Amino acid sequence: KKFYLADASAKLYKASSYYLAKVVATTPFNAFGMLCYVMVLYGMAGLRPGLVHVAKFGCLAILLYLIAIQVGLKMLLWLYLAKFWFLRRFWATFLPAEELSQA
Repeated sequence: KKFYLADASAKLYKASSYYLAKVVATTPFNAFGMLCYVMVLYGMAGLRPGLVHVAKFGCLAILLYLIAIQVGLKMLLWLYLAKFWFLRRFWATFLPAEELSQA
């Protein structure tokens, strides 16, 4: 974190570039860890034996993992853009109008 803050304060790159590079760099390692977990789970659950079935399950798990990353990124962007509007509407229901004008 301190390296990013130092680089960002020097304006070497944007935050979006850093985040995209971080996601691209860590996705293969996270997918491998998830695949190891899924293979253990597959064996413990006693699902269909056979290399073809295990490979299909592994491919499906990786696809679901990649989709979850994309949905998470989109949700993060949506929450970032909408948080101020929601917070303003939330506080408007509980605070009197004179307190809102002071905030």
